[in-house]
Amino acid sequence: EEPARTGTADPRHACDEPGRVPLLPSYLNGMYFDECYHARSAYEYILGRDATETSHPPLGKLTISAGILLFGFTPFGWRFMGALCGVLMVPLLYALALSLFKKSEAAFLAAFLLACDFMRFTQSRIATIDVFAVFWILATLFFLRRALAAGPLLPRRPRRFYRNLALSGLCLGVGAATKWIVLYAAAGLAAIFVVSYIAKAAAMFTRGGVRAEEGNDESGAGPLRALADRVRFLAGRTVTVFLFSLLVFVILPAAVYVGSYIPFMAARGPVHPDVSPLQLVINEQVSMYTYHAGLTATHPYSSSWYEWPLMTRPLWYYTGRAFLPASSASDIYAFGNPVVWWTGTAAALGLALSVLIAGFLGAVFLLRRLLKRRLRPDTDEPEGGTRTGTRLLRRMALPGLFILAALAAQYVPWIVNPRQLTFIYHFFACVPFIILGLVHVVRLMTDGRPRLRWIAPGLMAGALLLFILFYPLLSGALVDTSYVETFLRWFPGWFQYL
Repeated sequence: EEPARTGTADPRHACDEPGRVPLLPSYLNGMYFDECYHARSAYEYILGRDATETSHPPLGKLTISAGILLFGFTPFGWRFMGALCGVLMVPLLYALALSLFKKSEAAFLAAFLLACDFMRFTQSRIATIDVFAVFWILATLFFLRRALAAGPLLPRRPRRFYRNLALSGLCLGVGAATKWIVLYAAAGLAAIFVVSYIAKAAAMFTRGGVRAEEGNDESGAGPLRALADRVRFLAGRTVTVFLFSLLVFVILPAAVYVGSYIPFMAARGPVHPDVSPLQLVINEQVSMYTYHAGLTATHPYSSSWYEWPLMTRPLWYYTGRAFLPASSASDIYAFGNPVVWWTGTAAALGLALSVLIAGFLGAVFLLRRLLKRRLRPDTDEPEGGTRTGTRLLRRMALPGLFILAALAAQYVPWIVNPRQLTFIYHFFACVPFIILGLVHVVRLMTDGRPRLRWIAPGLMAGALLLFILFYPLLSGALVDTSYVETFLRWFPGWFQYL
């Protein structure tokens, strides 16, 4: 028998699945910040629909969708791939630092500082695409470094060089199809490649010559013949490297980029049958650029490029205080570890000056050595003397140029970028390179100076201590507001609304 109606609605009828409604809504069971765009778009791609988020290329959202396919459309599912890339970023930086500095201690310091950085931790736990972009930037430069280490000017066919160069171009294409900031890395990549190639060519001209390295007998050949052989070899190899670079750094990335739009074309094509698939992709690029260049919206937590290294305005991602007592807080902020960002920025500035000096002195010594070999070819080369220039250039200038070029490629574009609305997380792509700059400076300061060996352990201890101290505001953990007021609010602009 149906119960009599009393005129009061039964609250059980307000939701058809009350068992699935969380008792305490939070980031653990819902979306926060830009997840509502990126995670939603990832799920829409799975469903074969046109994506909601169209201000960035699709591959970042497609990467998020891989986690959703594995673990379902849940917070764990849409955050899984970002967390995975955030974790893998640490050993990737270790490998890059090891290839630069040739010392496991320096590589471990770089990886440890990145592991303790606030921004890497926060960006790895939110379903947005920045962590993927930074991962592919590091991968692009790692394979470029391996290619250059393999030797582009070895007399015999340098298969290892070409293989790593192709992998670098592939990572560039995947990264560009994730977010356009990876294209900024192409400028740094080109600068690194050209400078390194020229340096290796100069070193080749100061050695005995290509014919001797190939095992051919140069007896009876005059210095002009040897010089002509080196010039001919260098010209032929340079043309080959240029054409191959055009293939792997232009054509291959372009193919990957367009290929990433296949789900987009499949979803939007039927809606616009009169427009070709390629034209749809071109129109999307115009729309993306117009959006970013003309973005004039305001945000209370936006910040400019010159504020990012100083961390004057951390970005507030999440708060759960609406469901908590007044004395409790559960918040997530995006900003950097002060030990990493402040010392790394200072190191980058010092490194720029030292590289200029070392590069000048190294070039002078190399030129002196080259002229001596040309004017007095029978003079025995001393063990010391001018070889100091080569060591100085290889130990200081070349690693420093690599780091500074990569850092400038990610930072300078934001200085001239027409976009008005920017946030501190845009500095995320610079963080691995200020860490490498810091490690390089520490290495130069401590090598041969046992009294300064405390600097590296001190940096690691300080970074770890601050990570533990600020962990509640990086993870959304429940904490008393008095803890934030007493220990974490270092400046009036930090955490204003807690």
